[in-house]
Amino acid sequence: MAKRQEFGKEKRHIIAARAGYRCSYPDCDKLTVGPGTASETFEDNGYAAHIYAAVPKGPRGQGKLNPVQLSAVSNGIWMCGDHSSLIDKKSGIRFPANMLLGWKALHEYRTSFEQSGFKAAYGFVRELTIDNSALFTPGSEIVFAKTTFLIGPNGSGKTAICEWLTALDTSRNMWRWITHNILNYRVSFDAPLMQTLQVEAGSGALSLSLDNMAVHRNHARVSVIYVRDRGGRALPDDLARLAHLFGMDQIELKALAAMVSSDFVAALSFKRSLGTSGTPTDDLICTFPDGQVESFSQLSGGQQGMIVLELGIEQARIASQFGPTMLLVELKNLGIDWGNFATYLDYFASRQCIFQTVVTSWELPSDVEMLGWQIYRLVGPTGTVLGTIVESARGA
Repeated sequence: MAKRQEFGKEKRHIIAARAGYRCSYPDCDKLTVGPGTASETFEDNGYAAHIYAAVPKGPRGQGKLNPVQLSAVSNGIWMCGDHSSLIDKKSGIRFPANMLLGWKALHEYRTSFEQSGFKAAYGFVRELTIDNSALFTPGSEIVFAKTTFLIGPNGSGKTAICEWLTALDTSRNMWRWITHNILNYRVSFDAPLMQTLQVEAGSGALSLSLDNMAVHRNHARVSVIYVRDRGGRALPDDLARLAHLFGMDQIELKALAAMVSSDFVAALSFKRSLGTSGTPTDDLICTFPDGQVESFSQLSGGQQGMIVLELGIEQARIASQFGPTMLLVELKNLGIDWGNFATYLDYFASRQCIFQTVVTSWELPSDVEMLGWQIYRLVGPTGTVLGTIVESARGA
């Protein structure tokens, strides 16, 4: 018989404490600890439930997690007795691991917000539901975790979903959708209370409603940073191209670049010089930890992608100190290989990173750490058949 992967007393305490000893089931929040019958005792009736099963044939299965990962704090979610039993009924079919990972992250964000005296930034994008589109079957949905992967070939709808999510922040990426057939979708999010942004595009117009009230933009704003590529070449210099990529004023971009410092690049700055035509240009200068100095244009495609990603991460890091923030990364367009991207994945999963991340890619390598990721595989439309969004088994 396979050994059951238990959390142990210390890990159970950590799972409970990170949840504030309250049930993580949405809208339950039941306190699971309190005074005992004797004056110096307490009662604890909560459960550290496994997200991926403690045994091979348990609820939700074990994905491809090894014994260490199965017994890790990150694989536990704190529940009251009623909901601990509920999520495991019928092999956990109604409550897949991806859903529980989203609940856990959301509940821990809320607990951090309360524990700080309502001073910490708090927010979480819960899910996107597609009611009508030319790409996906009605009712398709994505439940977001702290890190969510959208996997699929070109034309499967990865960029479309990224553009739809940016409506939480700005409408500037919705232009191509107002000329298409009617698009209708909803995004629910906490900022800090749960709200829903309804988006309808088509017939040359964009209509938004926030909790059933017509609005011209999302006033319960979620900061969305979209790193879609390395910047087009149509604009004259690095400053203009990167400012356009991030939708920022050039002065703001200069200030942002001056704040970037990481293990990959020590400093960024813009330098003005005369181009070959005698026109002033603003080039991005990259100083690396070993003292080497290169202009952005001299770097390889992958290195340029990492510089752009560093700018996006710094923008998301700052924004997340003040409110809910989501970073969207189109990985293949950046030209970053998996070896170099692994460091960023570690950061996205860390406690220091308090923003959500959505990463699009053509595939996932089989040997990367996947604990805590939400994975969806996208199949784009073919002829008259609409595409699908399918939750993927961990590592599949």
